[in-house]
Amino acid sequence: MFKKNKTIEEEIKRLKKASPERKQINREMPIEKQIDHKPCLEEYTLGLVLTYPKILKTNKKELLSLFVKPEIKEILKSSKKHSVQLDHLIFKTEIQKGLSDEFDPKKEIEFCLSQLKKRKIQHNLNVLTVAIKEAEVKKDKNSLKKLTRDFNKISKQMNFD
Repeated sequence: MFKKNKTIEEEIKRLKKASPERKQINREMPIEKQIDHKPCLEEYTLGLVLTYPKILKTNKKELLSLFVKPEIKEILKSSKKHSVQLDHLIFKTEIQKGLSDEFDPKKEIEFCLSQLKKRKIQHNLNVLTVAIKEAEVKKDKNSLKKLTRDFNKISKQMNFD
């Protein structure tokens, strides 16, 4: 364990030295709003969930439904088969934690899950938009009415979450 902690500390120091122009943390804005999670949100979220499993208040099935990438779903489903990937995700999470003076795992997990939920809702809205356009072209009033109702229902979720 000592070697792993030492490696994490070395990586944190290397990253801090490599990017001295890193933007300073804005004390007025919550830290979770300042970190760019777009490139690997699913990996980062899974790393957080694995590193801090007691914080998570979502069941595994609900969590699985938020992930899009099949490899992430597979890692979560059968973690024993993917120990190398798990170690890597946990390692990346520990590095992220070390880069921030105000790292709060609960806030991070909540933020990442909310972003994943928003992505899922947005994806569903996009699918419905395409289906609505197809129903309009086909002049299928019944489908159009149902799809529009579904679209409105899902778009309300976006505003409440």
